Amino acid sequence: MSSKPDRVQCISYYTAGWLYKLGEDMSVWTEVDYVGMLERLLGHVGSEFGISFSRYSFGKFQSKEYRLGDWTFDYDSFFQVRLCRWFNSVDSSCERVPSPTPIVMPEAEAKFEDVLREGVKTLLQRESPSNT
Repeated sequence: MSSKPDRVQCISYYTAGWLYKLGEDMSVWTEVDYVGMLERLLGHVGSEFGISFSRYSFGKFQSKEYRLGDWTFDYDSFFQVRLCRWFNSVDSSCERVPSPTPIVMPEAEAKFEDVLREGVKTLLQRESPSNT
């Protein structure tokens, strides 16, 4: 019997986000777990490049709180991740990274970390909109 989970089931939506059961043992995986995993993986990747990520906030964008050198991440309702590099309070360059659907399984984290790393490398190569 394989130790690799072969199924994912969305079982409910509740106040903390989506709740999934994973694999043969149907262990519980929540949206909060997913965000924690993203923060951890982006922490590893960011430390390699001397940057740190925060979760994107529309309120911070409205208040023009983002500055040169800020890096953010967010994800959509299908758990597809977007990384952004900020050049000033309104201009950013973003990169969608290919994410497993519906979510990154715990045993796929290392491979997904490589995908996040490639997204950061792509953004680092882009110039500020004012320089183009």
